[in-house]
Amino acid sequence: MKFTPRTIVLISVGILAYIALAAYYSNVKKNNPLPEQSEAAQLQQHIATDKQEIAAAVKKETLLRKELSSQGEQQVTISAEQKHLKQMRQELADRELQLNKLLQGREVIAKDFQKMQEKLAHSLAAAAGLKKSNQDLTNELSKSQATVKQLDEMRINIESQGEGITHCQ
Repeated sequence: MKFTPRTIVLISVGILAYIALAAYYSNVKKNNPLPEQSEAAQLQQHIATDKQEIAAAVKKETLLRKELSSQGEQQVTISAEQKHLKQMRQELADRELQLNKLLQGREVIAKDFQKMQEKLAHSLAAAAGLKKSNQDLTNELSKSQATVKQLDEMRINIESQGEGITHCQ
C-alpha cells in the first residue's frame, strides 16, 4: 500500500486527536472521580466547548485536505511538466547531436570544395598555358607556311628562269 502525503497527514491528525482525547479523558477521570450536579453542568459546558473544538478541528482538517489535494494536483502537474521538460531536453540533445554531425559534414564538404577550387584554378592556369602555346604554335605554323609559300614561289621563279635559260640556249 502506498502512502501519499495526504494519507500521512490524515493519519497524523487522527492520531493526534486520539491522543488529545485520551489525555483529556485521563485528566477528567483523575481530577473528578464522581461528578456531582454542578460538576455535571461544568461537564456539559466542557462537552459543548469540546464539540466546538472538534467542529473547528474538522473544519481545519477539511481545509488541510483541500490544500493537500490542491498540492497533489500541483505535484501531478509538476511531474507532468517535469516529464515534458525531460522529453524536451532529450529532443534538444538529439537535435544538437544532429546539428554537430551536419556541421562536421559541412566542414568536410567545405574542405573538398576548397580542394576542387584549387584544382580548377590549376587546370585553368594549365589551359591558359596550353592556349598560349597553341597560339604560339599557330603563329609559328603561319610563319612556316608563309616561308614555305615564299620558297615555293622562289622555286617556281627559279625553275621558270631555268627554263628560260635553257630555251635561250
